[in-house]
Amino acid sequence: MLYVITPVSRPNNLLKIAASVPEEVKWCIVYDVGINENPFIDEEYADYIYRADKKSSWGHTCRNYALDHLPLQDGDWLYYLDDDNIFHPELLNIKLENEYSFIAMLQSYQGKVRFPTVEIKKGRLDMGACLYNWKWCKDERWTAEYEQDFNYTSRCLQHAPAKSLPIVASYYNALRWE
Repeated sequence: MLYVITPVSRPNNLLKIAASVPEEVKWCIVYDVGINENPFIDEEYADYIYRADKKSSWGHTCRNYALDHLPLQDGDWLYYLDDDNIFHPELLNIKLENEYSFIAMLQSYQGKVRFPTVEIKKGRLDMGACLYNWKWCKDERWTAEYEQDFNYTSRCLQHAPAKSLPIVASYYNALRWE
């Protein structure tokens, strides 16, 4: 099963994100502490709705809350979709292979590919372009640091290799300025 986890600090974007998340996945939204819930988002849209128990500056506590509360099992995959990104339909065409710790992909940004190649390197990786295998990453948690995407991914890589695919996973910052 593919779980899409969205940490929420911009609840007004949730209806647009909901329109992009396919029914075949399990969508989990986690509201940050102090953020009002979007009254239009309920179980009709999201499979899991939580509120983090600690304040988050970069969504790390929301992501960790989801990891600690979702009914995840070996064989499940995680996709972290920020609340200003949109799910790309190509993502559903991926064959999820359990020998990999994660799959790195591309992101679209203002009609172009954000990073022209798939690289696992600091400053060139965004979690919105990665699928994480729960089997290999279940002991890892997000930390409060600027390069948290790269650091979390690097820790997951210690357990199993990665795979890169030249497909688009999300529309990066698609809702940031709306």
